[in-house]
Amino acid sequence: MMKKVFNTLFAITVLFVSLFYPVVEVEAQGKTLGDLYKEVEKLEKIIEQTKREKQYTQQELARINRELNETYERIEKANEDITNAENLIIGLENKLVEVEIELQDILKQYQISSNNLDYLEYVFGAQDYSEFIQRTAVIETILDYNQKVINDTENLLIETNKQKENLEKTIEYLETQKTNLTRRMYDYRVKEESLDEVIIDAADELALTKISLDYYRNLGCQLNEYLNDCIGKNIPFDTGFIKPITVGYITSSFGTRRHPVTGKPQSFHNAVDIGTNGDSANIYPAANGRVELIVWNNAYSSSDKKTCGQNLIYIHHNINGKAYTTFYYHVDQVFVQQGQVVSRDTVIGKVGGHPSKDRCSTGYHLHFGVASGYYPTSGQTLNSMVINPISVVNFPKDNWVYWYSR
Repeated sequence: MMKKVFNTLFAITVLFVSLFYPVVEVEAQGKTLGDLYKEVEKLEKIIEQTKREKQYTQQELARINRELNETYERIEKANEDITNAENLIIGLENKLVEVEIELQDILKQYQISSNNLDYLEYVFGAQDYSEFIQRTAVIETILDYNQKVINDTENLLIETNKQKENLEKTIEYLETQKTNLTRRMYDYRVKEESLDEVIIDAADELALTKISLDYYRNLGCQLNEYLNDCIGKNIPFDTGFIKPITVGYITSSFGTRRHPVTGKPQSFHNAVDIGTNGDSANIYPAANGRVELIVWNNAYSSSDKKTCGQNLIYIHHNINGKAYTTFYYHVDQVFVQQGQVVSRDTVIGKVGGHPSKDRCSTGYHLHFGVASGYYPTSGQTLNSMVINPISVVNFPKDNWVYWYSR
């Protein structure tokens, strides 16, 4: 799960609270309407600042990408030059062999061997002085030509080998540069993804906080009035809780367990899971109350969050003068609205959780939890408020035991 930008009224963990158990600090006095206005302002600033940082990151990515492409082109060009140099070296080495063969052919024309003694025999075998001069000139011409070709070829070989060595050093440098640029590009891409997560989380929290702000404002809450106090004035009274499903059984208890989807050991389960024999049964409030919050499965902008938990419903209750919140996850259909007063007999939704619609579930079931106090207006996170539902609802004490009435 992505990190939260900060603890706001509706933390991103609402959708994933059955998967993780965050460490929290409790705000003893709760929140006011004014606090919500401040949170909206803070979230908007975070989104604006993060978008600017993301824009800069994207500019750096574009610049590094250009440098990387240029480096690839330079490496390719250097490799081509090395290939050309190697071909030239082979050609020059072959030329040296050809020069020697050519020299032998010329000497044969004059019936001279390459042996120094034979050179002398050839020169002193002249019939007269004029022929002697001619033969001497022939020998000098042959030797000068041979030496010049050899010297020129060897010098070119030396120069070409140096060029090849320099090109190899250039490629070594460019490969190092390519590695560094690739690493920097990876770091910036990771940063860009992280910034995207911050923007998504902040946008999600902002959307839900604005919904909550409008709700409490319409409820008549005052700017500096604690939301808990404001809510308490408008919640119907009840004497206790009953089961939220008419026919069912508990499949997973409250507390630490190995998560059935992620396999994570020591995963905190902040509710009980209620099975319904594989069908989409009606869901009822566990007591009279008022719908405080509905989180729709499309309330979040990131696709990986859309189908985790399906729809979520939170209801506030006044049980014998004490504040409670019940919450219902994996709701396939929702039949109530935020702010609606409900009774024990109001059908608030249908049980969901089918894996085809909910990636955080293995089958039809209701994730039902109870919190002491009004969540999320208390300023506390949900997991710091939850209690074992069996302690306040007349569930069977053991799992997999059916009940047939509420």
